[in-house]
Amino acid sequence: PTPTPPLHDALPILAASEGCLARLHQRRDKTEEARAAAGRALSALEGDEAWSIRRGRLLSWSSGIALACAVLADTGESQRAGAFLDKFLARIAQPDLPLCQHAVLCLTARVEQRNDRLANAEKALREAWKVAEKAGLADFSPELDAELLEWAAREAKALGATGPCLEACLTRFGT
Repeated sequence: PTPTPPLHDALPILAASEGCLARLHQRRDKTEEARAAAGRALSALEGDEAWSIRRGRLLSWSSGIALACAVLADTGESQRAGAFLDKFLARIAQPDLPLCQHAVLCLTARVEQRNDRLANAEKALREAWKVAEKAGLADFSPELDAELLEWAAREAKALGATGPCLEACLTRFGT
């Protein structure tokens, strides 16, 4: 029989799932539930046991974790979300997974914007669309629902970003 992995190995999955649940609540205008789910996501990863060395990178769960941060920022706890990203962004970054990295960067930009750290937000958005263009992304992470993806594309365009992926995304939304 395969040994059961320790509970802390499931913490990134739990956090990403809570991030998606938080966004669902937010989309349904259930702000308190959204904030609570996003808060649980971040709480699950605040202890050292959540960052096991043998686990390595969090791979595809990272965008769900970044989504939790964005929802938390959108629902009034932008400082907590920003502090989490300040501490853990290097651990959730996914440079080898462009679809995931694009989402993490777009969602990071949202948190930075909510914290009035506009230079950081601009940097994250520019980098997100560079990742998308370099990889030739034809589609985007499901954690970036239409509203978030359109926001990221419009913000990037306003900053002067260009490229076929960005233009295709803007066209998709009639922007």
